[in-house]
Amino acid sequence: APKRVVERVRHTLFVGNLPFETTDDEVRDMLTPFGKVELVSIPRNKMTGQPRGFAFVDMGSPEEMEAAVAGLDNQQVNGRMLRVNKSLPKEDVPKKERREQDG
Repeated sequence: APKRVVERVRHTLFVGNLPFETTDDEVRDMLTPFGKVELVSIPRNKMTGQPRGFAFVDMGSPEEMEAAVAGLDNQQVNGRMLRVNKSLPKEDVPKKERREQDG
């Protein structure tokens, strides 16, 4: 029988403007009050290995994701204003040249 691929729906947040020294654990601690943190990913610069100042976080449910956005967006962490919002799939991120001029 062909294997059924189960597409897991991900509830991914983009957490931006993080202090560069922020660790996965700190991001997890920041988001745990809002729900179950499934995964934390902090992209790094390929050349230097330095964190790039943002993270992607998978939450347990859409409600938990919304709660985290409401609770953390524009909050100060170590003197920096966090940007927290729902992460768009790469193909949904608008490219400047794709934007409708008459919109």
